[in-house]
Amino acid sequence: VSLLWKFWGNLKPSLYFLLLITPVSMFFRSYSPILIKNIFDELAKVENHNKADVAYIKENLVLFSIFGVVSLIFYIYIQSLRGITNYKLENYFRLNIFKYIIKLGQSFFQKFETGDLTTRLIDDVSEKKLAWSACSGIFRTYEAIIVIIYCIYFMFSLSPILTIVTLIPLTTLLSVYIVVSKKTIEYSKRTQE
Repeated sequence: VSLLWKFWGNLKPSLYFLLLITPVSMFFRSYSPILIKNIFDELAKVENHNKADVAYIKENLVLFSIFGVVSLIFYIYIQSLRGITNYKLENYFRLNIFKYIIKLGQSFFQKFETGDLTTRLIDDVSEKKLAWSACSGIFRTYEAIIVIIYCIYFMFSLSPILTIVTLIPLTTLLSVYIVVSKKTIEYSKRTQE
């Protein structure tokens, strides 16, 4: 974390903004299904020969529309900021690595072929690997944790028993994901060597 913080030093405003805006964005995305539920619950009253509150339905439709637009704006902005930050980190990593390599002297360049060095600098530092992991990878995990917390909270507020029943397969899925993820990382390392 301390090494990563060094690279994030110039990008702290982006980091803080992403830390603050991500939970707000995820709230809008996570709460929208509650609004849909409210609309359908109100419409179900008609099926039971009761009068539906049209004003309540309209209010929830307007809120759903507003939440959808706000969520879309946040999503586009957050993804764009992450992408820009990935590229800035990639550039910063490469410049620092170049500075370091240049100081190593001629014996270093005789020991390693230029193609190997270039491949490492292009492939390993690229926006899809190190730079991506240093920004988007961290914030996707952060976003996923926040969505899970919001969803569990909203589910629990609707039905605690159903929430518990739902969490049982979710833990199994998480276990499978961890095993598959480790295997994927091992395979990726082997192919890089």
